[in-house]
Amino acid sequence: MRKTKDNKRRSLQRMFRPPVTDLQLVADELDAIATLMWGTAKRMEYFGGFKGEMRQHAHELAGAATIARGWAKAMRARRPNEKGEPR
Repeated sequence: MRKTKDNKRRSLQRMFRPPVTDLQLVADELDAIATLMWGTAKRMEYFGGFKGEMRQHAHELAGAATIARGWAKAMRARRPNEKGEPR
């Protein structure tokens, strides 16, 4: 019986991730949104027939996804300074 308790504790410890800063969480969310936007843009272009207004909107959405991905990358590259800037 004791052995199962230890196994449960170990499995719970594996589930917990190291603390994530607020900025990292926002960057992860931006990445997820960018992925969805990019996939939607591809489907819009395909179902829109590769021409016309739908294609133009698909390209705009893909561009916005690229911008969002760049924001996430910049947030991850940002390092707190030595003066105690919040993480």
